[in-house]
Amino acid sequence: MSESARNSQRCFVIGLDGVPYSLLNGYLREGTMPNLQKIVSSGFRLHQMDASLPEVSSTSWTSFTTGVNPGEHGIYGFMDLRPGSYQLFFPNSADVQAPTIWDMIGQRVEGRQSTLYSMYKARLKKPLRSVVLNIPQTYPARPLNGILTAGFVCPDFRKGTYPEAAYTYLNSMGYLPDVDSTKAVGRQDAFFKELFLALEKRAEAFEHFLTTEPWDMFIGVITETDRLHHFFFKAAHNPQHPRY
Repeated sequence: MSESARNSQRCFVIGLDGVPYSLLNGYLREGTMPNLQKIVSSGFRLHQMDASLPEVSSTSWTSFTTGVNPGEHGIYGFMDLRPGSYQLFFPNSADVQAPTIWDMIGQRVEGRQSTLYSMYKARLKKPLRSVVLNIPQTYPARPLNGILTAGFVCPDFRKGTYPEAAYTYLNSMGYLPDVDSTKAVGRQDAFFKELFLALEKRAEAFEHFLTTEPWDMFIGVITETDRLHHFFFKAAHNPQHPRY
C-alpha cells in the first residue's frame, strides 16, 4: 500500500452481528471488554440505534448497506412472495433495489437510485475502493470497485466472493463463511470449536485485506456473535452460568 493511501482519509467499520447495545453497556461496566472500554474512553460513546421494521438481519443489514429503508431497498425479510402470486422466494443481492454505499462511492450504481445517492452523488469526485467482508444479504457477490465476500446466506462461497483472486486466497486459508448452527443443539462442544475457528479465520482475513489491499472504505462483520447469542444468550447475561 502506498504512503499516500495510508495517509488519506478512510472509513473503517467493524460490525458485531446480534449484539445488543444493553449487553455491551453491561460488559463495559463489568470490565469484560477492556479494548472496547479503551475506545470509548478515548472520546467516543456507544449510541443505541433504532431497529429496522421488520427487525430481522436481512432487512437491517440492507438498510445499513444502502442507507434507506425497506420501502426503497425492497428487502423485507429472508423470504418474500413473488409479485402477483403466492410463490415464495429467497431475496438476494440482485433483489436490492437501491445502490449500496460501496457502489455509490465506487461510482458503479448501474441504474439503481435512492434518496441517499441523490443527496450525495455530486460530492463524489472520484471512484473510491472498498473492502466488504461478511455482510449478510450480499450474496451473490456483485462486481464492485474492490473486494467483497458475502455473509449469510451464502450457499456458494465462490459465487459469494469477488474477485476470483479474493476467493482463491480465502479458500486457501480455510476461511469459513458461516458455522453449522445445528451443532449448538446437542453438540455444544463441536459448535464452540467451529465457532472459534470461524472467528479466528475471520480475523485473519480481515487483517490480510487491511494490510495488503488499498481501500478507502473497509467494512468487516463478525457473525459468530449472532450465532452464539441465538443459542446461549442467557449465559451471556449470567457470569455464574453453571456451564457456559
